[in-house]
Amino acid sequence: DDAPHPLMPESAGPWMQQAAAAVNDQLAARGESRDELRGMATTLTGIYFQGPLACWINAGDSRLYALRGGSLTQISRDHTLREMTGDPRIPGNIITNCFGTQNEFYLDVGELLPADDLTYLICSDGLSDYTDQTTLESIVKEHATPQTLGDLDATAERLVAAAKTGGGGDNITCMVVRHRGT
Repeated sequence: DDAPHPLMPESAGPWMQQAAAAVNDQLAARGESRDELRGMATTLTGIYFQGPLACWINAGDSRLYALRGGSLTQISRDHTLREMTGDPRIPGNIITNCFGTQNEFYLDVGELLPADDLTYLICSDGLSDYTDQTTLESIVKEHATPQTLGDLDATAERLVAAAKTGGGGDNITCMVVRHRGT
Protein backbone atom coordinates (compact mmCIF):
# COMPACT_ATOMS: atom_id res chain seq x y z
CA ASP A 1 0.00 0.00 0.00
CA ASP A 2 1.86 3.10 -1.20
CA ALA A 3 -1.19 5.35 -0.90
CA PRO A 4 -0.34 8.74 0.56
CA HIS A 5 -1.44 8.95 4.20
CA PRO A 6 -3.64 10.60 4.97
CA LEU A 7 -5.25 10.27 1.59
CA MET A 8 -6.89 13.54 0.67
CA PRO A 9 -9.41 14.10 -2.14
CA GLU A 10 -6.84 16.01 -4.19
CA SER A 11 -4.28 13.19 -3.93
CA ALA A 12 -6.58 10.15 -4.16
CA GLY A 13 -7.43 10.46 -7.84
CA PRO A 14 -3.85 10.94 -9.06
CA TRP A 15 -2.62 8.09 -6.83
CA MET A 16 -5.32 5.74 -8.15
CA GLN A 17 -4.51 6.72 -11.74
CA GLN A 18 -0.78 6.05 -11.22
CA ALA A 19 -1.48 2.68 -9.60
CA ALA A 20 -3.86 1.67 -12.40
CA ALA A 21 -1.40 2.79 -15.08
CA ALA A 22 1.33 0.62 -13.53
CA VAL A 23 -0.96 -2.43 -13.47
CA ASN A 24 -2.10 -1.69 -17.04
CA ASP A 25 1.53 -1.70 -18.19
CA GLN A 26 2.15 -5.04 -16.44
CA LEU A 27 -0.96 -6.60 -18.00
CA ALA A 28 -0.06 -5.27 -21.45
CA ALA A 29 3.48 -6.66 -21.16
CA ARG A 30 2.09 -10.02 -20.07
CA GLY A 31 -0.29 -10.02 -23.04
CA GLU A 32 2.58 -9.33 -25.42
CA SER A 33 4.77 -12.04 -23.88
CA ARG A 34 2.70 -15.01 -25.08
CA ASP A 35 0.82 -15.50 -28.33
CA GLU A 36 -2.25 -16.98 -26.62
CA LEU A 37 -2.55 -13.86 -24.43
CA ARG A 38 -2.05 -11.30 -27.21
CA GLY A 39 -4.92 -8.83 -27.37
CA MET A 40 -6.31 -9.67 -23.94
CA ALA A 41 -7.99 -6.84 -22.09
CA THR A 42 -10.42 -6.30 -19.26
CA THR A 43 -12.49 -3.68 -17.54
CA LEU A 44 -11.60 -2.09 -14.21
CA THR A 45 -13.95 -0.65 -11.63
CA GLY A 46 -12.93 -0.11 -8.05
CA ILE A 47 -13.30 1.87 -4.87
CA TYR A 48 -10.66 2.91 -2.36
CA PHE A 49 -11.80 3.64 1.18
CA GLN A 50 -9.82 5.48 3.83
CA GLY A 51 -11.90 6.60 6.79
CA PRO A 52 -14.75 8.73 5.51
CA LEU A 53 -13.09 9.20 2.11
CA ALA A 54 -14.11 6.99 -0.77
CA CYS A 55 -12.73 7.37 -4.30
CA TRP A 56 -13.63 5.32 -7.35
CA ILE A 57 -12.14 4.51 -10.76
CA ASN A 58 -13.58 3.01 -13.91
CA ALA A 59 -12.32 1.89 -17.31
CA GLY A 60 -14.69 -0.07 -19.56
CA ASP A 61 -18.25 -1.23 -19.04
CA SER A 62 -18.20 -2.74 -15.56
CA ARG A 63 -20.25 -0.61 -13.21
CA LEU A 64 -20.33 0.98 -9.80
CA TYR A 65 -23.69 1.59 -8.14
CA ALA A 66 -24.51 3.21 -4.79
CA LEU A 67 -27.62 2.59 -2.72
CA ARG A 68 -28.65 5.96 -1.33
CA GLY A 69 -32.01 6.86 0.11
CA GLY A 70 -33.51 3.59 -1.08
CA SER A 71 -32.44 4.09 -4.72
CA LEU A 72 -29.68 2.22 -6.52
CA THR A 73 -27.89 4.77 -8.69
CA GLN A 74 -25.18 4.09 -11.28
CA ILE A 75 -22.10 6.13 -10.37
CA SER A 76 -19.75 5.05 -13.17
CA ARG A 77 -20.27 5.66 -16.87
CA ASP A 78 -20.04 2.87 -19.42
CA HIS A 79 -17.20 3.31 -21.90
CA THR A 80 -19.14 1.90 -24.83
CA LEU A 81 -19.89 3.10 -28.33
CA ARG A 82 -23.59 3.19 -27.41
CA GLU A 83 -22.88 5.49 -24.45
CA MET A 84 -20.49 7.70 -26.45
CA THR A 85 -22.91 8.22 -29.32
CA GLY A 86 -26.18 8.04 -27.40
CA ASP A 87 -27.51 5.68 -30.07
CA PRO A 88 -29.55 2.88 -28.42
CA ARG A 89 -29.43 0.83 -31.66
CA ILE A 90 -25.70 0.16 -31.18
CA PRO A 91 -25.00 -3.05 -29.25
CA GLY A 92 -23.95 -2.30 -25.68
CA ASN A 93 -20.99 -4.68 -25.75
CA ILE A 94 -18.76 -2.55 -28.02
CA ILE A 95 -16.38 -0.99 -25.53
CA THR A 96 -14.32 2.05 -26.40
CA ASN A 97 -11.92 1.86 -23.49
CA CYS A 98 -10.32 -1.11 -21.77
CA PHE A 99 -7.61 -1.97 -19.33
CA GLY A 100 -4.54 -4.10 -19.97
CA THR A 101 -3.67 -3.25 -23.57
CA GLN A 102 -0.84 -1.39 -25.23
CA ASN A 103 -3.41 1.13 -26.41
CA GLU A 104 -3.85 4.23 -24.35
CA PHE A 105 -6.67 3.91 -21.86
CA TYR A 106 -8.32 6.45 -19.62
CA LEU A 107 -9.91 6.26 -16.21
CA ASP A 108 -12.93 8.02 -14.89
CA VAL A 109 -12.05 9.00 -11.33
CA GLY A 110 -14.42 10.40 -8.74
CA GLU A 111 -14.89 11.05 -5.08
CA LEU A 112 -17.88 9.67 -3.24
CA LEU A 113 -19.39 11.95 -0.66
CA PRO A 114 -18.60 10.80 2.85
CA ALA A 115 -21.64 9.19 4.39
CA ASP A 116 -22.14 6.47 6.92
CA ASP A 117 -23.57 3.11 6.00
CA LEU A 118 -23.73 3.33 2.23
CA THR A 119 -23.98 0.13 0.22
CA TYR A 120 -22.12 -0.20 -3.09
CA LEU A 121 -22.44 -2.71 -5.90
CA ILE A 122 -19.52 -3.28 -8.29
CA CYS A 123 -20.40 -5.56 -11.18
CA SER A 124 -19.46 -6.75 -14.63
CA ASP A 125 -21.77 -6.23 -17.58
CA GLY A 126 -22.75 -9.88 -17.22
CA LEU A 127 -24.80 -8.81 -14.21
CA SER A 128 -26.04 -5.41 -15.39
CA ASP A 129 -26.94 -6.62 -18.91
CA TYR A 130 -28.98 -9.60 -17.70
CA THR A 131 -30.67 -8.07 -14.65
CA ASP A 132 -32.92 -5.05 -14.91
CA GLN A 133 -32.39 -2.02 -12.66
CA THR A 134 -35.53 -2.71 -10.62
CA THR A 135 -34.37 -6.24 -9.77
CA LEU A 136 -30.87 -5.08 -8.88
CA GLU A 137 -32.26 -2.40 -6.60
CA SER A 138 -34.79 -4.74 -5.00
CA ILE A 139 -32.19 -7.40 -4.15
CA VAL A 140 -29.68 -4.91 -2.75
CA LYS A 141 -32.35 -3.04 -0.75
CA GLU A 142 -33.84 -6.23 0.66
CA HIS A 143 -30.62 -7.97 1.59
CA ALA A 144 -27.68 -5.57 1.94
CA THR A 145 -28.73 -2.35 3.65
CA PRO A 146 -27.61 -1.37 7.15
CA GLN A 147 -31.23 -1.77 8.21
CA THR A 148 -31.42 -5.40 7.05
CA LEU A 149 -27.84 -6.20 8.12
CA GLY A 150 -27.92 -8.87 5.44
CA ASP A 151 -25.02 -11.09 4.48
CA LEU A 152 -23.22 -9.28 1.65
CA ASP A 153 -21.88 -12.52 0.14
CA ALA A 154 -25.41 -13.96 0.08
CA THR A 155 -26.63 -10.76 -1.56
CA ALA A 156 -24.00 -11.16 -4.30
CA GLU A 157 -25.11 -14.77 -4.79
CA ARG A 158 -28.74 -13.62 -5.18
CA LEU A 159 -27.66 -11.05 -7.77
CA VAL A 160 -25.72 -13.66 -9.76
CA ALA A 161 -28.70 -16.03 -9.62
CA ALA A 162 -30.96 -13.25 -10.95
CA ALA A 163 -28.57 -12.62 -13.88
CA LYS A 164 -28.47 -16.34 -14.67
CA THR A 165 -32.27 -16.42 -14.63
CA GLY A 166 -32.20 -13.40 -16.99
CA GLY A 167 -30.15 -15.30 -19.56
CA GLY A 168 -26.62 -14.98 -18.18
CA GLY A 169 -24.84 -15.00 -21.55
CA ASP A 170 -21.64 -13.37 -20.25
CA ASN A 171 -19.39 -13.73 -17.22
CA ILE A 172 -21.24 -12.58 -14.12
CA THR A 173 -19.12 -10.94 -11.47
CA CYS A 174 -20.18 -8.73 -8.59
CA MET A 175 -19.20 -7.50 -5.17
CA VAL A 176 -21.44 -5.84 -2.60
CA VAL A 177 -19.67 -3.56 -0.12
CA ARG A 178 -20.95 -1.58 2.83
CA HIS A 179 -18.94 1.49 3.82
CA ARG A 180 -19.10 2.97 7.26
CA GLY A 181 -17.39 6.30 6.87
CA THR A 182 -16.55 6.81 10.50
